[in-house]
Amino acid sequence: MKFNEVRKFILDVISNRKYQWVATVLVLFLVLMVSSSIRLSNWDLLTDHTSGEKIPLALDPYYFLRIAETIVATDGDLGEFDDMRVAGFDVVWSPEIMPQVVVWMWKASGVFGDYSLQAVNVFSPVLFFVIGLLLFFILTYILTKSKLAGVLACTFLAFTPAYLYRTMAGFSDHEAIGMVGFFLAMLGFVLIMKYLDLIKERRLIVSGIMGLIMGALTIFTILCWGGVGIFLFMIVPIAFVLFWIMKLKNEKDSIRDNGFLFYLIWIGSSIVLAVLSGMSFSGFLDRYLFSSTGIIAFAVLGFVIIDRLVLSFGKLIKSYDENDRIKYSISASAVLGMVALPFLGKNFFSLLWEIVNKLLNPSWGVGRVSTTVAENAQPYLVNWISNVGVQIFWLFVAGAVLVGFEFSKNIRSRKNRYLLMFGFVAMIFGILFSRISASSILNGSGVFSLSGLVYLGGVGIFVYAFLKNYFEGEINAGSSVVILFSWMFVMLVVGRTTTRLFFVIAPFVCLLGAYFIVGMFKIWRKGKLEEVSKVLVFGMLIISVVAGGVAIYSSYNSIASQAQYTGPSANAQWQSAMSWVRNNTDGDSVFSHWWDYGYWVQTLGQRVSIADGGHAQGVYDGNHKIGRYVLTTPQPESALSFFKTMDVDYLLIDQTDLGKYPAYSKIGGGNDEAGDTSDRYAAIPVMLADERQTIETSSGTTVVFSGGMYLFEDINYNDGNRSVFLPAGKAAAVAIVVNIKDSRLEQPEAVYLYNNVQTRIPIRYVYINKELVDFKSGLDVVIDIIPSLDEKGINQLGGAIYLSQKVSKSLFARLFLLDDAFGEYGTLELVHTEDDPVIASLKAQGMPIKDFVYYQGFRGPIKIWDVSDIPEGIKVVEEFKEGPVGEYGTLDDLDFGTRE
Repeated sequence: MKFNEVRKFILDVISNRKYQWVATVLVLFLVLMVSSSIRLSNWDLLTDHTSGEKIPLALDPYYFLRIAETIVATDGDLGEFDDMRVAGFDVVWSPEIMPQVVVWMWKASGVFGDYSLQAVNVFSPVLFFVIGLLLFFILTYILTKSKLAGVLACTFLAFTPAYLYRTMAGFSDHEAIGMVGFFLAMLGFVLIMKYLDLIKERRLIVSGIMGLIMGALTIFTILCWGGVGIFLFMIVPIAFVLFWIMKLKNEKDSIRDNGFLFYLIWIGSSIVLAVLSGMSFSGFLDRYLFSSTGIIAFAVLGFVIIDRLVLSFGKLIKSYDENDRIKYSISASAVLGMVALPFLGKNFFSLLWEIVNKLLNPSWGVGRVSTTVAENAQPYLVNWISNVGVQIFWLFVAGAVLVGFEFSKNIRSRKNRYLLMFGFVAMIFGILFSRISASSILNGSGVFSLSGLVYLGGVGIFVYAFLKNYFEGEINAGSSVVILFSWMFVMLVVGRTTTRLFFVIAPFVCLLGAYFIVGMFKIWRKGKLEEVSKVLVFGMLIISVVAGGVAIYSSYNSIASQAQYTGPSANAQWQSAMSWVRNNTDGDSVFSHWWDYGYWVQTLGQRVSIADGGHAQGVYDGNHKIGRYVLTTPQPESALSFFKTMDVDYLLIDQTDLGKYPAYSKIGGGNDEAGDTSDRYAAIPVMLADERQTIETSSGTTVVFSGGMYLFEDINYNDGNRSVFLPAGKAAAVAIVVNIKDSRLEQPEAVYLYNNVQTRIPIRYVYINKELVDFKSGLDVVIDIIPSLDEKGINQLGGAIYLSQKVSKSLFARLFLLDDAFGEYGTLELVHTEDDPVIASLKAQGMPIKDFVYYQGFRGPIKIWDVSDIPEGIKVVEEFKEGPVGEYGTLDDLDFGTRE
């Protein structure tokens, strides 16, 4: 058969609708089965070995599980406040519906067998993933009018690493169900926009009903996951205002009434339904409509009202020119904004500047706590590529360019069409490539930078090209293309916010990747191109198909391997520790710890905690106060006073708090006269013995521990013979030298490096084998020597924890690492030590190991102290219960009492 005959046969087969739908269903079913089984491959790992019950994967899902358990235990009567979270501060329950849905699923599961609530909870995100993927297929199909695009987009999404973790078994947080709500709302919006685009007469009742439906879908999305609901208040207004501008030419256009009523009722019904569903009226407005990201929804409403008035009454103005209607409307909207915004507590120009800044640096994590959370880090382009894969990324970029082609293809003037295409590409590449990496000249450093010029310049070129074409009457794009553009713009901007939002971005990236492949196929299939262009399109089609295949294959292998070994964040050590808490502490006991562990203590330990991952402790500025007056305090009285004031019974410190020291010491920083907040900021390095530098002689051994860090505080040392100054941030501690002669430990020295010059300073304190050695002179730091373990065995002098001048005085160092060797916390009783599994195994084998060892990283126990026996001289300080005051360290000078 000739090539044309083969081509015709293939096209005839794939053009048959019956075959298309059969193939679509079969492939989609296969994708769902394979991707779901991958997400369930860690099922056996999600079991609490102390109780045999299923437990969630990550931190926050423990909170939703506890709510679901409470709903069942109380027969749905939760009460007004959640007494397990920051007791005494009236913390309300989460309004999100995830726990209720899990309870409904559990009740329905009785039809299929006897399943526990915990098992259903662990399974739930996989079910939501399946439902979400089916909705995503329908959404993609309607947007692209292609079943192939829907299947490809779903396949890309099902296997992309960025969409794995939060849809795995056990990740029973709000993300998986939230995407169900988001896809459903976007699907509703797409159908509504298509309807508004098709009808030519006034249909006010239908338009009003559609606005009400969109409002209900919006609130449903927010109840599923409040975070993803924010995007609806950006995508919908941007798409609608573009649609309004392009479609509304005169008073006879149906969009004037139908579109206006739809949008007005969408905003109004969203507010009303939010209040009816239990949300705070002011809270909803502040988060979704009055914020710098959500204000666009109200701005578009104001513009639409004004533009409608100008369209109807503009002729009454003598100098009115119908062709300049939009200019009148934009000017009037700006004036209205300047007048109205002060009544909302906002300034027009400040808000405008904030929006411009957020376009370039739209980070959602700008507070002290947010900036210390890894997943809130603002990503670079290299993070985009690593999260979605290089093949999918470039297919996405190509798809975005194709959207620009579709957006401009109806422009008759070739010059204007190319101008808009150029503007589209400039905007895409300007946003994406203005923040390449931290080391790049294009690092997204600020508005007034090369990155700012590339970013805002690209957006500016597109706006100019769009307006030029609009005023020349040549812009006319379909509703699907307008929605794709709006969704794309929001995702491009959101892609510069936080790493965690790649989960939300991934679906659209996959959609555009599939959009490009199918787009190339459609262009090639039409066969109306010149020979050279036909070869070019066919080549791009082959490359894109190969790239897509490679992406699916590599992603499948990657996520299949990752998923089956992903166990619960509350590991066996934590499970055992919480079992001890459940069985050995009173039911009304209150725990203090760093916020990371709150949901574990509340759910697994079934005890009250004063801080957790929901940051309800913000009501009393708990993160700062725990960081400053407990974990990093050099003043024992402040910690004791805090425990007494907050009615704390137990203090819990985990081994990972050593690595988290920079986070809570930064959050616990104060304000000095110069505004510096780094008085507590520090890190704790663990230096390892360097065998190459170890020297053994007949009389002893010299051990060199190498590693270290830059100094977080100045060192001023004078021993009478010399004066040494080492500045913070410029000098570094690089080694510790320990000499042992005749089985006796000699005074060690710390080696510092500054301006390429080494300086040795003797160290005053060494903590070894649970004994504190004080050499009575030297720099006021502590070296905590711990064993290390490798394939050769145990080295009792394997590691040295460097505790700097300020770190060595902190509660964390003196109580957790040094076992209260300085005798400052005598009234705190260590009631439980839960060893790391490796250490427990070594102890069981009779190895001479204490609490800590270095084996594939620092390892140590979870320690729990009974802190209820507070000396009478310690005072209750009510200021500990007061909320944030805008400054930090304000309680430093208070009288916390005495330990006597």
